[in-house]
Amino acid sequence: AKKHGWSAQAFHSRVDAKGASVVLVKVKGRWIGGYNPRGWASLGGSRSSVAAFLFYQKLIGWQKLRVARTGSMACGRDEFDAGIYFGADSLVIPLIGQRPKSVASRLGFYYESGPENKSTMLPRAGEDATASELYVISGVYAKGEEIPNSGGISELGFY
Repeated sequence: AKKHGWSAQAFHSRVDAKGASVVLVKVKGRWIGGYNPRGWASLGGSRSSVAAFLFYQKLIGWQKLRVARTGSMACGRDEFDAGIYFGADSLVIPLIGQRPKSVASRLGFYYESGPENKSTMLPRAGEDATASELYVISGVYAKGEEIPNSGGISELGFY
């Protein structure tokens, strides 16, 4: 985001139709993030997947948090004017308004709370935080190579 801008439009211009993506965000010196196997396409609605997951940095190593329910909304909103949403509120970086670097995380409904029974991936429960760094890594494909889940048609079950 530092290079391309902290806005939903800049985000979508770089990731839409690029396939699976990994989001890494640094909050108060610690890394948190998520894996979106469906990617983004700015077609509206949600792109669900039971293969999506969140993760956070521990003192030693990383903790993975799996989808807690059927996968509905697991990858979250896919709106052209919205930022990064995993679940409705499991990991949210809106990239809009007065606080585009705002980060919110509420665990337990869309994603599991993990072995530590955390209610958030952020340093303090009940408080939003501010991102100091944000990276989104999307698939790299050769010219003409098919990009899995790059469009909305697969949402309808047509492959």
